[in-house]
Amino acid sequence: MAQGSLFPLYCSVSLLDYRSSSSFCNNSFVISCPVLLRGSKYERNPQFLDLISVTGSLSVRCGLCRTTLKRRRKQDPYIKVRTILECFNEDSPKVSRVLEKLGPPLELPDWFTLLEEIGKQQRWLLALEVFRWMQQQRWNHRLDSGFYAKLIAIMGKQRQLRLAVWLFSEMRRTGCRPDTSVFNAIINAHLRNRQVGKALEKALYYLDEMKQRANCQPNVVTYNILVRACAQAGLFDKVDGFVKEIGKAGMSPDIYTFNGIIDAYGKAGYIVQMELALQNMREEKIKPDVVTFNILIDSYGKSKDFAKMEQVFKSLCKSREKPSVTTFNSMISNYGRAALLQKMEYTVKKMVAAGCEPNLVTYEVLITSYGNCREFTMMTESYNQMVRAGICPLLSTLNAILEVYCRCGLLAEADNWLRNARPKMGVEPAASSYTILVKAFGKEGQFDKMHHLIERMEALGFKPNKKAFLEVLESYSKLETLTTTRNRQTTTGHG
Repeated sequence: MAQGSLFPLYCSVSLLDYRSSSSFCNNSFVISCPVLLRGSKYERNPQFLDLISVTGSLSVRCGLCRTTLKRRRKQDPYIKVRTILECFNEDSPKVSRVLEKLGPPLELPDWFTLLEEIGKQQRWLLALEVFRWMQQQRWNHRLDSGFYAKLIAIMGKQRQLRLAVWLFSEMRRTGCRPDTSVFNAIINAHLRNRQVGKALEKALYYLDEMKQRANCQPNVVTYNILVRACAQAGLFDKVDGFVKEIGKAGMSPDIYTFNGIIDAYGKAGYIVQMELALQNMREEKIKPDVVTFNILIDSYGKSKDFAKMEQVFKSLCKSREKPSVTTFNSMISNYGRAALLQKMEYTVKKMVAAGCEPNLVTYEVLITSYGNCREFTMMTESYNQMVRAGICPLLSTLNAILEVYCRCGLLAEADNWLRNARPKMGVEPAASSYTILVKAFGKEGQFDKMHHLIERMEALGFKPNKKAFLEVLESYSKLETLTTTRNRQTTTGHG
């Protein structure tokens, strides 16, 4: 690299670390962190400034570079957070070591952002490790309710209810008072539990506790969480009750309230009630957003009312909102489910023309739709297009292909895809993949093949789930009944 390509000769920068080193130019650089070395290649001054500005062991004696560093920090306040996340993405990083090295310069808002980004990556265990490290530090400030609310929300989204409850108890133990956001997070965590009745009972307990506290009264978000959960569980009488409570508390339902109600009615197939909820939303002078339009398109499509579905799509295009990939995927799926392949293909063309690139979901819908119509050539072509587009197939892709072939009775083809999944697709079959074929062999009465496939599963350490296991037992029961009947017929014939 040419001398002086990064900094003036009179600038002296030193960055110390323990892992590796490099020096160049007339300036003395000692650089060690792999995050700093990776990607920048010391070619772009602004990038390098971004990277070196995150550490606490940086000394810049050049006024010009120091000013540039401050300006870069203002432009992107999350440089430090992004660097820590990059270190966490390394192979088997030790969390405490990374945080001890890069953590001290962080302010409280930076720590909150770090936890938020970890939550977006669905790495709840890492979030918990970072939290425990933060608890062990002797800081002048202590973690407030905002941190606990964020952590409880992360655990709730990942269905780690026990940890969410533990964090709620831990917060109280440390003397931190829960506020509305904390109660909202713990209510949401409970309502994500599959045992709806028990979860709702606990959520209502927390709601009563909130009402008794002056500093954390329920807000619209609280009621939105409860409305959506009750609506999804089909408890529409409770939905109406919570909407009335919002009005009694002097609040007004917002777009999220109505989207939750409309979505629940639509998924339940209650189109009339869905349209009434939409009308109420308009009476409240709340304009539908892209989520509202997507819910309506999906609901009308599933009820096979394609005229209304297309009408809603036209309204969406005329509004300020723009169709999303989800919009087009919903329409493609509904057309494919109804075997309207020409309309499905036309929608794919419109999707590309609108600047929305087909994603994995789009291609899996196309594979399933063509397969169900026994258009196996087009199904294979859709798979090949997906690969050419640079989209890697996942386990869901393999399972979609297996489902199609099994549904069409082509079990040999399905077995071939299962055997060649790793070399052909780069996908490792899971227990769900084997279970699809096991059930299909049982339904077709191919009990020998079913037995051999179960043995293959057991050899690989897979076990059928409860539902599949019961279906396998039912298949064996049919086999035993069939064998007994044949034996009786044979005995009768000889007699």
